Amino acid sequence: MPSAVARTRRREALTLGLVAALTALMVAGVAYLGLRLRAEAQTESARNEAVAASRDAARLLFSYDHAKLEEDFAKGLSVTTGKFRDEYARTTSQVVTQVAKDYKAVVVADVVESAVVGASPDEVTTLVFLNQATTSTQTQGRQVDQSRVRMRLVEKDGRWLVAEVQAL
Repeated sequence: MPSAVARTRRREALTLGLVAALTALMVAGVAYLGLRLRAEAQTESARNEAVAASRDAARLLFSYDHAKLEEDFAKGLSVTTGKFRDEYARTTSQVVTQVAKDYKAVVVADVVESAVVGASPDEVTTLVFLNQATTSTQTQGRQVDQSRVRMRLVEKDGRWLVAEVQAL
């Protein structure tokens, strides 16, 4: 039969082990909550930056003047990345350029509203409502078209760039 001293030591060791385990769990819990708070702060920052970038990008991507197409399309390309960049370059050069020149088109995009529909620290999806005012030889006066687009932006080298646009 163990002595009273041995039982007391076992009880103290068990208590110390239990306290150490609980302390480790608390430290892990606090670390987890800290990481979650940091991720949420990064996501909130991403939301704010990307929604502003999507507004600016929409103006550049959906506006052009037949008299300065290369300059306007270069501005559009500057806010794009990945496959969408290639798609934008192809569409503007193979479709829009000739039509814009033929009809002396000027299109001015004005963002009416935008909102975030999904976000993480390095990718944000926005919904952008815009009006495109067009003047051309094919219209009398200005024709205004209302559009909605979903834009997926990704953060690259400190900038938010458009990786995908979907007309709705």
